[in-house]
Amino acid sequence: EEAWWFTDCKALQTTFMRFPIDCVFVDSKGKIVEIYHDVKPWRIAGPVWEASGAIEMVAGMAKQKNLNIGDIVECGP
Repeated sequence: EEAWWFTDCKALQTTFMRFPIDCVFVDSKGKIVEIYHDVKPWRIAGPVWEASGAIEMVAGMAKQKNLNIGDIVECGP
């Protein structure tokens, strides 16, 4: 249930990855502006010009957590 949060990020790439991921793009207030589900290895998600950051998580977690465009997310322990 962990994820990577990248600041100042408008696109994510899966070069050299061995598994798919979900990519969630957020604006400066943490509002989700785009979600890419199940991004396969050797692909690019984005660019999402209105994003100021991106969250990378295991494929399927965005649906499991019921994340939707417009939701607000926070970085926490």
